[in-house]
Amino acid sequence: MTKLKQLELGKVEEKPSDNQAVILSLLEDAEEARRKVEEYSKTLEERVKKRTFELAVLYELSRKISYVLNYEELFRLICSSLTKVTDCPISGFLLLRENRAELTINLTRPIEDSIIQNFKKLLFTAFEKTSGQQIEEAQVKTRVTKNESFNAHSPRLKGEIKSFLNAPLIIKDKVRGILNISSPEGNTFTRENIRFFYTVANHASTCIDKLESLRQAEANKLRSMVESMSEGVIMVNGDGRVVVANPVAKKLLGVKDEDHPENNNLTELFKNSDLAELSEDGLLRSGNGKTRREIRITNPREAVLDTSISFIKDAQGTVIGKTIVLHDITKLRRAEEQLQQSFESLQKAIRETIQVVASTVEVRDPYTAGHQRRVTSLASAIAAEMGLSKDQIDGIRMAGMIHDLGKISVPAEILSKPGRITEREFDIIKSHSQVGHDILKTIEPPWPIAQIVLQHHERMDGSGYPQGLSGRDIMLEARILAVADVVEAMASHRPYRPALGIDKALEEISKKQRILYDPHVVDACLKLFTERRFQFE
Repeated sequence: MTKLKQLELGKVEEKPSDNQAVILSLLEDAEEARRKVEEYSKTLEERVKKRTFELAVLYELSRKISYVLNYEELFRLICSSLTKVTDCPISGFLLLRENRAELTINLTRPIEDSIIQNFKKLLFTAFEKTSGQQIEEAQVKTRVTKNESFNAHSPRLKGEIKSFLNAPLIIKDKVRGILNISSPEGNTFTRENIRFFYTVANHASTCIDKLESLRQAEANKLRSMVESMSEGVIMVNGDGRVVVANPVAKKLLGVKDEDHPENNNLTELFKNSDLAELSEDGLLRSGNGKTRREIRITNPREAVLDTSISFIKDAQGTVIGKTIVLHDITKLRRAEEQLQQSFESLQKAIRETIQVVASTVEVRDPYTAGHQRRVTSLASAIAAEMGLSKDQIDGIRMAGMIHDLGKISVPAEILSKPGRITEREFDIIKSHSQVGHDILKTIEPPWPIAQIVLQHHERMDGSGYPQGLSGRDIMLEARILAVADVVEAMASHRPYRPALGIDKALEEISKKQRILYDPHVVDACLKLFTERRFQFE
């Protein structure tokens, strides 16, 4: 009993000598009380600070998750908030979505793989106990992420998990997942930590429910839009399962509603087309932007479909689905085939007509006939050596066969004159380019034959005829024909001189390249004779 109490009960005699002891005792009691009050005040202050911090984190979390539109961002915000308050190095979500389990593990520092495996086992076990559903790890899509406070230089955590908290994520009265925080250290969690953790778990469940409702609404809206589209549209999830196939797509692929194409494998849906093979070789599994293919189907009818495959990716670049758009181009392809057949028939008719015209020239001037065939052979070979297109080579071939057609206007005695011709006679011969052009210009073949014939005597320096064109003003086909014409003419016999030989002809074009002849054409011609062993027939 303290002195003060004794005085109150009247059990202590008031003596001057005892008063000092009583006062001292009272002072000691007051000091003890003050100390305890200070300690309690400090404890209360710390608790208030922690609670204030928790409330601030919760407020910030509530504010941010109200705008969240994807699961990845939700998981990041939840794990970040838990880490700020509990300081646990591991947190994570296990969530069942569309019959597929997804596990997100969030770390604040490097950690041993054994702890990761321990963490997975904890979540799988907790989910099985609370939901009654068993999960196979092989069926779980796992993603390990780094917290915003992750420190790569921290010592790697080892050992095993000693402290953890699990909370079921309940959506529409059904356990759909588990939220967990774990630590390799024992006795980690305070009563405040536990309260905060379960509050956050409730926030997470509410937000997931909201996200799923939003996604379902968007899916219904998208489905309605897709169903009304005039083109076939198929939407596939990340597992290759068909989510939506609109009526047009079903009709094009010969699929009936009672076959339940939704949730079928994509390959099964395309079993009547050659896209089934493409899906097997990885075309539909790759995630590189956009792929376009034409496919042929055999059932319910033979048809050609233009197929555009777009890959849908999440924020991390992972393919989470595909959209396939089908457009029936059967009529277009058939029209193109008919047009191609008509074009080929036209080309054939033109070739035959040109051959008839060339034969007419041969009857009148055998030298010119043989010359045209050989020039055509060399000019076509030069064009191929230069890498010209097949269409350009065909044009050169047609022009070469009749490039001297205009000589039908030149008197036969001039063409076969054995001696030197006069200037007047040469002017008449030079007119054959213009005459040939005038004969051919009314014909409209797929190639510019009339222009090639007109320009085949033009020269690079402008000294040629009939227009005096120079450089690139002269068609490339005409520049090629000019070199072939000169080489064949010099190498062959003529009524007014013997053959000069191929060596002399090649020497001529080599010396006069850039002056009279295109150097690129000359290089190709020289290469044909020196490396390709080209010979006139």
